[in-house]
Amino acid sequence: MLVLCEDREFLVTKNNQRIKVGDTGCVSADSVVGYKTVTLWASMEGYNIWTGSETLKISSAVDDIWNAMTTEQKQLVRAEILGSTIYIWVGTITDPENSNRTIPNIILTYDISKNAWNRLSTGISVTDFHKYRTSAGEALFAGASTGGVYEMFSGGSQAGVDFSSSFETHWNYGSGPGVVD
Repeated sequence: MLVLCEDREFLVTKNNQRIKVGDTGCVSADSVVGYKTVTLWASMEGYNIWTGSETLKISSAVDDIWNAMTTEQKQLVRAEILGSTIYIWVGTITDPENSNRTIPNIILTYDISKNAWNRLSTGISVTDFHKYRTSAGEALFAGASTGGVYEMFSGGSQAGVDFSSSFETHWNYGSGPGVVD
């Protein structure tokens, strides 16, 4: 069994032996998700994966966002997995490229099967994520700071009010290093 503490990780064996396996720690219990045979979670340094033999930081592609987060924001990170994609609510941050601008309601997505990070911005301030089975299959729902519950990615409004959102993908270098296609 993997045990995540604030500043390290342990394996606990059937004989109740504790074996230290890492020093990253877990900053938010609500950030822990499991996918097949791996466990993923948020630490102060980024988002991590336990492969069964080692802890690896997988969020280097979004370090600019992670580093813009305060300690309090990292402690409030929420995550849920739907299919092979993890949705990680970050909150509002100061734009890493323009300190005079804030980016509201950031959600980072990580597709495990493609090893790809993306950034979303929603019209609500998420306080919780939950996955439920619906008549159409599994769906992701978000609890808002207003008390409302919304199905994610199901339309262009929330509580009857249109919202604008954004989506940002990683750079594609198809023609060679340094050439953005």
